[in-house]
Amino acid sequence: MEHTRSTQDKILWELASHNGRLTKSSLRHRMTIKQSDLDSLLDELAEQGKIKRTESGADKRGRPKQTITLI
Repeated sequence: MEHTRSTQDKILWELASHNGRLTKSSLRHRMTIKQSDLDSLLDELAEQGKIKRTESGADKRGRPKQTITLI
């Protein structure tokens, strides 16, 4: 549980350090974390009302880009 909390804090710090907004892909690369772990942590932060996830446009592979924003 402690590891999860410190990782959530790191996600929030990364967002705050980048004007409160990053793409999920960029955040994942900065965090060097597995996609599934990041998704779980982002779900928890969204449920806590600390972040907002939005999809827009398509990336190079045609998938929607997801932007993570601090609330």
